[in-house]
Amino acid sequence: MSAAKIQAVLWVGGDSWQRERVIAELSRIQFGDQEVERLRFDAARGQTARALEEVLTSSLFSPCRLVLLEQVDRISKPDLKTSANLSKEDSPPSENAPRNDIDLLLDYLAHPRGDTPLVMTAEDQKSVSPSLLEALGKKRIKILRKTSLEQIEKSVLQRCGEQKIRLTQEALAYFLECCGDDVDAAQQELRKLLLWAQPGQEIGPDDCRRLIQNAQEEDIWALSRAVEEKNPKKALNVFNRLIEQGDEPIAVLGRLSALFRSLLHGKAILEEKIPEAEWSRRTGKRGFGLEQTMKRSREFSAASLRRGISLLRQADEDLKGGKSEPLMVTERLILDLCQVEKTGAFR
Repeated sequence: MSAAKIQAVLWVGGDSWQRERVIAELSRIQFGDQEVERLRFDAARGQTARALEEVLTSSLFSPCRLVLLEQVDRISKPDLKTSANLSKEDSPPSENAPRNDIDLLLDYLAHPRGDTPLVMTAEDQKSVSPSLLEALGKKRIKILRKTSLEQIEKSVLQRCGEQKIRLTQEALAYFLECCGDDVDAAQQELRKLLLWAQPGQEIGPDDCRRLIQNAQEEDIWALSRAVEEKNPKKALNVFNRLIEQGDEPIAVLGRLSALFRSLLHGKAILEEKIPEAEWSRRTGKRGFGLEQTMKRSREFSAASLRRGISLLRQADEDLKGGKSEPLMVTERLILDLCQVEKTGAFR
């Protein structure tokens, strides 16, 4: 990471843990030890203009700010006729002419202003607008690697040590088997363990089994099958069974999110024609979990899985923001997932 301050940068690939790590480093480079406000926006949901407004607007209350614009590789393609009209040199656009999100970003990159850094993220560089990549240049495009299983293990042990909690070798092995190299699932399950355990306590494998509830994985598969079958009644029945068994809506949402991310990862492996011998290493799974993941990945299109993840992310934001009762949010999510299937977004 360069010590020079940044105006705009694009991080490609990686995962949530890696992105948070580099964002923290960028904050330190830009603002030192001062507290930094992070403003998050989603380009896939049409929030590019709002993100740029925040970049260009100063704040008396939060002088140290960093604007995050995620999923710039999923910005909607501009209308070709509009783009053609806007590019005519002999016919300059009026002030009221519509401008697409790529144009807005290109304008900012051509004339950067303000003291607020713009940090963009993308999953796939190939899907990012070529004009945006050209405007950024190689020095402002950074590639992130996915967090390895070894890094997750090291982070888990470090976090437990910081809270003076001991995780036995058997418990650690079970934890890693359940989460694999899915860093989001690992972070979520680790939060559960740390909230439950007291300083000085030892966490054994039985504690992990009870808290992670991997035994209910079949119900999550059943829930995803009901979504795939376009059967909201069946999906809600499975969900209600989980609640009756003592599950919390946020826990169901978390495992659904982990499942959809695993399926999307499996789909990418299949599309890249990765040899079967490499599947376990690539997914961090083995046995029944690996078999089911790869089998079900074939049943969904990549676009449908991304749409499902988008719905899950929105539900997670609603739960964290306290907008609605958790049970209602999760039920609405399940119905929406089934509806996405019905509208043809799946397959």
